[in-house]
Amino acid sequence: MAHILLALDAENQSRIIHETLLATHQVTAFDPAHTAPCAFDLCIVDQAQWSTVNNWLASKQHTSMPRLFAGTCDVIDNLSPDIVCHVDDVIRLPIHTNELTIRLATLLKSYELARKQASLQERLTIINTAIESTSDAINIADVNGTSVYTNAAFLNMYQYSTHDLNSGGIPKVLFVDPRIGTHIFGTVRRKGSWRGEVELRSKDGHVIQTLLFLDKIMDENNHELGYIGVCTNINHRKRIEMVQREQRVLAEALRDTASALTSTLNFDEVITRILENIGKVVPHDAANIILIEQDIAYLVRSHGYHEDHPLQRFSASQTPVNELHDLQAIRESGIPLVIPNTEHYAGLPAQHTPWLNSHIGSPIFLGGEVIGFLNVDCYQPDVFHKGHAEYMQLFVEQAGIAIQNARLHEKAQLLAAIQERQRLARDLHDAVSQTLFSASLMAESLMLLWDKRPDEMPARLKQLHLLTRGALAEMRTLLLELHPERLLRTQLDELIFQIVNAVKGQKAIDIQCHVAQVKSLPTTVRVAMYYIVQEAFNNIVKHAEASTAIVQLSQTNGQVSLLISDNGSGFDPQRAEMAGLGLDNMRERARSVGADLQISSEIGQGTKVAVNWSSNIET
Repeated sequence: MAHILLALDAENQSRIIHETLLATHQVTAFDPAHTAPCAFDLCIVDQAQWSTVNNWLASKQHTSMPRLFAGTCDVIDNLSPDIVCHVDDVIRLPIHTNELTIRLATLLKSYELARKQASLQERLTIINTAIESTSDAINIADVNGTSVYTNAAFLNMYQYSTHDLNSGGIPKVLFVDPRIGTHIFGTVRRKGSWRGEVELRSKDGHVIQTLLFLDKIMDENNHELGYIGVCTNINHRKRIEMVQREQRVLAEALRDTASALTSTLNFDEVITRILENIGKVVPHDAANIILIEQDIAYLVRSHGYHEDHPLQRFSASQTPVNELHDLQAIRESGIPLVIPNTEHYAGLPAQHTPWLNSHIGSPIFLGGEVIGFLNVDCYQPDVFHKGHAEYMQLFVEQAGIAIQNARLHEKAQLLAAIQERQRLARDLHDAVSQTLFSASLMAESLMLLWDKRPDEMPARLKQLHLLTRGALAEMRTLLLELHPERLLRTQLDELIFQIVNAVKGQKAIDIQCHVAQVKSLPTTVRVAMYYIVQEAFNNIVKHAEASTAIVQLSQTNGQVSLLISDNGSGFDPQRAEMAGLGLDNMRERARSVGADLQISSEIGQGTKVAVNWSSNIET
């Protein structure tokens, strides 16, 4: 039902039209003071009301309302051009009611179609503007896959017009792999859409990584009209992803390398690890490490070179660094030397660079000083670039620290070995040598005593026996320390007897042994208790001035108990100067195997060392 505004000056005609239309439409008489124009679909106006209605519509900004002009034949034949150009249709008065109904319906229908067409045109204009202004490349094809439209972004990105695309077909022209393009179109025909990343080729031959959205176009009746493809250039995103991926690989390689290099202090193993892990940072065919010592360059490790390669002989030579021009240049500059193609570089010495076509030499720093070089080589030219050198430099910073740590560890081990040899020498001099010297003197005196006081011979022989047995026990103890594997194989009761015999040879102490054989004692616990016993008896011999001592070892239901006591001078455990008695060493030994250690002593009351270990403790 249409809402019609009736603006006729002739009351009789107005009444007739009003009554005719009232059955099928809503009709309102024109009243400028109370009428809102937006509520009407059409206006019927005569010449007398024309100017008034037009001015009123203009004031209400509603001049687009369709107007049906009503007038007599004389009036219509003499209409002014201004009225004619603004009138949508004309009816002659007096009018037949059927004609009025038909003319009115036709006008309303024509106006509705015109309004829809205008609305559609407006939407098409908006869509076209949006398609042309978007940064995404858009291509529209018909049901046969023939391109019918490309927007400006498509032309800028790929340089293809619709004619170019259709010259060989979209899959063949646009896709790097036409089979993929054919497959995608087939998928859209079956399923209606396809989403994914593809490689498309521009007209100038560049490959563009593209995020493609290809959809089927359907009308309101679900009939296929064609295809629309939206293409987004993701080359930049791919480059970012590649850089991020490289950074992740580098970070993982550096982390793995740091873990590998810090997991060992053995110099040879550190060097091997460096060469193994450099491949995670910079792929190569061959690599070597050259270190500097007193301005002499020497090869410490290499891989990937032929056995007869001159570089292998370089390790035996005493070559000053300044005679190796490439290494000296790196040393002086402190920056890596990148040679994409060695044929174009004359500074590489022949003894370690023939057949290699791409080279990087990187300085190994420690404390701001170049201590060596890490060199990588490749068969192919133009493989290495500045980025590889930057990655290597991150790696060699860790390598320099690892090499220095390994060197310090070797020195520490050498120093420890020297100190151990010195300790053994002191022990031999202080214990075994003294005992053997005493035994030698006693043996010589026995020759004189045999003639003068033969009754004293048994006691002196017993004393000589104790001295030689003590020396023998002390020697066995020293041999155990020289060969730790023997210590690991010997039972605890045997070790204790050996210590006791050595003590008896050094000092006139009455030692009572109540030592039972302990079964199934872990090696770590056995070794810890051995050193605790040894430390305790060292204190008895050197500090306690004891005449008697007792050592007890027992095992009850998985509980192992060890007790060493003496009647010596004792000490105050709280005094700082007592640290020289090795108490901390004993506590650490016990703590390492989960044993309980109790040391009790008072001045003048002797000392007790008690150790208890249970088999339910994890060692």
